[in-house]
Amino acid sequence: LSHPEVTISVLTKGLGAITEADVLYAENTGAHIIGFHVLPTAAAAELAREKEIPIKIYKIIYDLLDWVKVELQKLLPLETVRTELGKLQALAVFRQEAGWSIIGGKVLDGSITPETNVRISRKGEGIGEGIIKEVRVGKEVVASAVAGQECGLKIIGSTVLQQNDVLEVYKDEQRERTL
Repeated sequence: LSHPEVTISVLTKGLGAITEADVLYAENTGAHIIGFHVLPTAAAAELAREKEIPIKIYKIIYDLLDWVKVELQKLLPLETVRTELGKLQALAVFRQEAGWSIIGGKVLDGSITPETNVRISRKGEGIGEGIIKEVRVGKEVVASAVAGQECGLKIIGSTVLQQNDVLEVYKDEQRERTL
């Protein structure tokens, strides 16, 4: 098993039963103890319990390889997947306070939903980011506003917004990666 971001290092290997020295070595190095067709001595098993060092014993090589694969996958950093949701043009800025703004705008593309991230650009240049906390159509709080609709937004963020700013709404999701 190989991957450019995570690797396996065999620190020591040997024949015969797993010993107390193996347990102490695993404790000092943070290594896992894996046995293939061997068992720990009674003293090693007791020491491993005391030190909370797990010992994995396998009789089938494919089970051992499956366990190693699962452990390597746990080490892979999560993958961030960005989904573009929609775009809005600011038509009016109603209120700005430290850390939040209330604006009105027209949805140009896609949909605008609460609890999503937003990139703010002015004349094609990025000027800041924020989080959409609330979407209103008329006086009603709604789950989303779609292309062609006008809506009001409460945005959390320190960017000073102006009329004609473009807000690009997106959502980031963390996903586990596989080998």
